[in-house]
Formats: sequence, structure tokens, C-alpha cells
Amino acid sequence: MHKNDICRQLQDKEEIKDILHRYHRASFLNDEAMKRSCWHPDGTDDHAGFISGTIDEVLPVFFKMRKNIKLSHMCLSNIVIKLDGDFADCESYVADCHVFENEGQTYHWLAGGRYVDRFERRNGEWRILNRASYMDWNRTERVDSNMPTPF
Repeated sequence: MHKNDICRQLQDKEEIKDILHRYHRASFLNDEAMKRSCWHPDGTDDHAGFISGTIDEVLPVFFKMRKNIKLSHMCLSNIVIKLDGDFADCESYVADCHVFENEGQTYHWLAGGRYVDRFERRNGEWRILNRASYMDWNRTERVDSNMPTPF
């Protein structure tokens, strides 16, 4: 493989990783415009069977849910990217910890899973085209008043 090809592949992978990190940052900041910038306008998300649809259908549901979340910590790891021209398949692991309130009670929600993404480069810019999210495990527990939060 030619040195320029290797450099292009490394650059493509870094651009894709940046999108994944920006997506999580947008979740943490409740920034819908930032989160939307990670997706192609015709992108779709099947989020662990919880909600599935176009980005225009899915994102408002996420931001409505986040109104009850008081604290969050999200980690992204084990990113594997396979490039194929202007397309890329990517799998990454996620672990989320949230503190939220429901009917006056505080809860911890911990979850881990994977994103399986299809990226496409259009006009020189990578974005998510399709996402399937898989929740491998989760746990919700009610917080007692003397129980410390995980953060």
C-alpha cells in the first residue's frame, strides 16, 4: 500500500472517531445541533429496540428524556473501523451512567452496549448514515438519601 493511501486511511479513521466523540459530547451538553451534525440528514437510528426511525424522529425523543437526567458520564471504547471507499463500518463499545429523577425519586441507571454504525463520506465529509445500538447489560437502582452518587 502506498504511503499516501495509508495517511488517507488514518485521517479517515480519525475523522470518524471525532464524530463518535462529538456525538457523546453533544449528549452530555444537551446540544441537539451538535448531535445532528454527526448524522446525514437521511440517517436512521435503531436504538436498542427502544426507539427506531429517522434522525428527525429519534433525536427529539432523546432530548426530551434527558430533561430528567441530573448527572451523566458516558464512555466510548474499543472502536473498530473498516473502510471501504466512501463507506465505513464501525463498531464501538459504550458505557453510560446517569442519575435521573422520576416522580420525586432519584435513580442511578448504568448500561453498557455497542453501536454498530455505517458511515458515509459525502462531499468530503464523514457522517453516520445508519446506527444499530445494542444494550448488552443495564441496571437501575433507587438512590437512598444517604447513598453516594457514582460521580
